[in-house]
Amino acid sequence: MSNIFALLLSQVELITIILVFVKWKFQYKDFFYFKIYVLYGYLADQIGHILLLNSRNKLAIIDYNLYVLISTILIVLYLKAINIGKLVKTGLILFSYSIIWVIDNFILNDVTTTNSICRITAHILIVLLSFNTIKQRIELYNFNIKNEPVFIIVIGLIFNSIYKIIYEIIYLIGNENNELNMAISFLIPIINFILYSFYTYALLCLKRPTKLISHF
Repeated sequence: MSNIFALLLSQVELITIILVFVKWKFQYKDFFYFKIYVLYGYLADQIGHILLLNSRNKLAIIDYNLYVLISTILIVLYLKAINIGKLVKTGLILFSYSIIWVIDNFILNDVTTTNSICRITAHILIVLLSFNTIKQRIELYNFNIKNEPVFIIVIGLIFNSIYKIIYEIIYLIGNENNELNMAISFLIPIINFILYSFYTYALLCLKRPTKLISHF
């Protein structure tokens, strides 16, 4: 029942997907990787739900482990694109994280198991880079937010990553079947729903790179 609930709740992502295609015509170079991330995220999410509903648990875990790697790469590239000061040594950041992912999934653990180290690392990286992006934009605009969709997306990323860090730490140090872990796991579809609601709102507000929400 929980898998069916998660599948149904994830359909809110369809609204975001439709908006991605609608807004594609505006050709925002800064948002290219974000749009690819949203499209890939929806595809990976649906594949994972279908595999779980058909008791293909190991394949579903592989799907999610790959999602952690690819989505992190896409988010870092998106943050690089919108970061005014430019992210320093982005290639080195992505290479280093890829090494951590490979070690966690093929040396320390197996790719068919849920591995927390690469996930915790990914979300810490996203939080740090997101805060750096906010800092750069506030400094540029002198506290006058002139590209609000960017802030909505980045705040959504921070909110999601902080939750995932807490969840993965509890999972890493505890038993996956304990009550606290199961309760937090139940919240994941709801957190994803909130995250995609942020994305949907940001895309609705996206008309021109400096378009204010208040003028939408």
